[in-house]
Amino acid sequence: MYDFSEMELSIAYTQMVKVLLGSARTFTANRLSFALDLHGPSYTSQGGAGAIFHLIEIARSQLEERTIDAAIVVSGNFLLTARSLAILDGMGLAAKDGKCRPFDKKANGYALSESCVAFFLQRESDARRNWATVVGADHKFFGQKQGSILAFDGRPAKEMLRQLYSRCQVDPASVCYIEADGSGVKERDVDEVDIISDVFCQRRKEPILIGSIKSNMGHAECTACAAGAVKAIVALNSCKIPPTIHVESPIPELTSKGLKIVTETTPFKGDFVGVNAIGLGGHFGHLLLKMNPK
Repeated sequence: MYDFSEMELSIAYTQMVKVLLGSARTFTANRLSFALDLHGPSYTSQGGAGAIFHLIEIARSQLEERTIDAAIVVSGNFLLTARSLAILDGMGLAAKDGKCRPFDKKANGYALSESCVAFFLQRESDARRNWATVVGADHKFFGQKQGSILAFDGRPAKEMLRQLYSRCQVDPASVCYIEADGSGVKERDVDEVDIISDVFCQRRKEPILIGSIKSNMGHAECTACAAGAVKAIVALNSCKIPPTIHVESPIPELTSKGLKIVTETTPFKGDFVGVNAIGLGGHFGHLLLKMNPK
């Protein structure tokens, strides 16, 4: 998001307050608080994919403790130069046709995109509009791992999910849809299918529905999971799950492990939706949302 490097800031004409306010990460949240005359915690966090779930959980806890009355949680990703695109291509993660194909045999990476998402959180008793209830969220990094930066061990992610759902007193089998990370990187997609199957498909009579907004808009990096959460909220309020596109030949692991990808507008039946996030470096995040009664 920030394309002013420390080297560029060393140039004489950039050494002014306006440039500092526009490029120093710490000022991003402070500028919003100043513009809206907000009083309370105001800070910027840079923790990779899913980090916004950690901030949502902090806000939820502080609202529950009544240390704050409301919270604005924002995530943004903007491509101001071609640098990140070149790096992605160099790593072999860029889809040559520009299409992200989550959970598809033809998956060959993804295209980057921009997004900015803001959530306004309040206690239910104060809210004028009530789109969904944040039941709980978590986001963790699981320490050292074998292999490259892209290597991912699903075992600690499964344990994190089980602990989260136990803490929230929600049976994973009651979750009807998972807005998956689904980046179109085959190895990651297979790993995620295994995680979802082990945690959510026990004692389930029908396949759990999954999808990924990355097929529709590309990969918005740190903001991708926030966009996925918006899609989940849309599904909860419209009772319809928007389709995942570019899926022509679903990977066989979906059927064998009790999952089904939503490729056309599908009725949503249930109360709970989960949203996954898997970071490039190995972060894993999850957000649990509940439908509000109409």
